[in-house]
Amino acid sequence: MKYAVLVFAIAGFGVSSNALAADPVRVLRCGTTTGQISRTCVADPSIALGAPVTEAGDPNSPYETEYLVTMDYPCLGTATPPALFLESGTTRTPLYPSAAQQTVQAFGNGQLHVLDSSPDITRRMVFSGTCHLTVKSVTVLPSNNTIRLWTTEAKGQARIIGLARDLYLLSKNFVAIATFNREQLGVVIDATDKRVAAATTSIERRKWLALYDSLVAMRDGQPIPVPKEQVDQYLADLAAHARTDLLTEADKGRAMVQRFEKWEQAVEATLKEVLDSLPAA
Repeated sequence: MKYAVLVFAIAGFGVSSNALAADPVRVLRCGTTTGQISRTCVADPSIALGAPVTEAGDPNSPYETEYLVTMDYPCLGTATPPALFLESGTTRTPLYPSAAQQTVQAFGNGQLHVLDSSPDITRRMVFSGTCHLTVKSVTVLPSNNTIRLWTTEAKGQARIIGLARDLYLLSKNFVAIATFNREQLGVVIDATDKRVAAATTSIERRKWLALYDSLVAMRDGQPIPVPKEQVDQYLADLAAHARTDLLTEADKGRAMVQRFEKWEQAVEATLKEVLDSLPAA
């Protein structure tokens, strides 16, 4: 189940998960209301009713957002209703008048506002009784598509963190490397090979290549090409790099956890488990 936790205000209009906003806003106003008719009605598209869910508040990285808009829209008595829409990004949701208060579901990845696609026609319409569009509250939620995306990303990050954790635990235990099986040695060999490829200086590359050749020799039961003390030092360096990588990936995972928690979503289980399994040092 989804819950909205984002609360903000725009132009005095409360937007939140609350059932009722403190300050409803009138988006469609009529310039003339006499007796039982309303006319000269104009919508204001400049009023922002809600902002999309974003990555750490970055407006340049919006996610698909679900908006639940509670409103009064009693503009009745015409053959066709005004061409009003809830617009968010490129997505439009049509609005239909009703004598009763209604809640409309809309989706999009942009700010939410009301758009009149035929304002000149609306201005000439004559409505029976009162006509206005008054928004009472807006609930902002990550859409189901967004939650599925977050879950997929979290599972992928859990795998990355698990691999980084295993490498760190193996590489920091270099004094016992002679007891490693082929699979364990393979993890350290693969990590060393990546260091060889990422080396930016010839000295650095020679160091990682010497470690790589030594680990392959250990795996294959051959003499190592450099002194063991040198191999131990290189493994200690590898462990330091592995710890840095683990901390970096763990921070990314925790940011994903905060994303779930901010919107009161259940944290993806494998991500939570792997973060709970990380060593203290």
